[in-house]
Amino acid sequence: MAVTINNRANDPITIRMNFNDEFRFSRSRRIAAIAIFAAVAAVIRLQSKVLSLPFPLMPALKLEIWEIPVALGLLLYGPSVGFSAGVVVLGIGLMVASNPTGQVYNFIAFSSMLIGVVLANKIYSRSRRFSLRGSVLTSTIGGILVRVAVMVPLMLVLLPLPPPLGFNLPLWSNPVLLRSWVVALVLFNSLVAAYTIPLSYLIEEALVKRLTPLTWIRLPLLRLQAVGSKEDRE
Repeated sequence: MAVTINNRANDPITIRMNFNDEFRFSRSRRIAAIAIFAAVAAVIRLQSKVLSLPFPLMPALKLEIWEIPVALGLLLYGPSVGFSAGVVVLGIGLMVASNPTGQVYNFIAFSSMLIGVVLANKIYSRSRRFSLRGSVLTSTIGGILVRVAVMVPLMLVLLPLPPPLGFNLPLWSNPVLLRSWVVALVLFNSLVAAYTIPLSYLIEEALVKRLTPLTWIRLPLLRLQAVGSKEDRE
């Protein structure tokens, strides 16, 4: 079946595929993508002293942008590339960074966000009204909800523990400190997901216009067009 995808490009591109076949990116392409996105994310991560801002409510928390290449890898090539790139970044961070605990915290944070993106899109992709705008909104909400649901309880458990797991913060004996950390963690994790996911979509859209019309996040559009073509013939 031939499906034509425009994506607001000047020249429509026709892709031929079987309606019942699941499109898969080649293994070599996925490996190359993992290496590229992990390298970019790791370089940005290692420059976090320059490429970060302290969160106003809790300066110990840093607003960073290194998660964007990892999320972009997921949008372009799927969960296997996004999560694999994240694992590579974690490995590099554990080898060279002075704070391994922070590296693990960050890995859990962005992994939970990516899980939220995948789950939200898996549900939304079943809709006959699937659109990229809807996907951005759904992914952002899913990423925020899962990240907050995972990170807030986890940090409240780990922060009072002694190093290397925690930082000996007396959260449970100090209600004011506990409340301030709960508020800061909810807002911080929500904010990081709220800018990381939409920015990743913006970069994905720019790459689609210049490189390829087919990415993992756009596969539901391809399936909808295939269904429409099949129904038109019937």
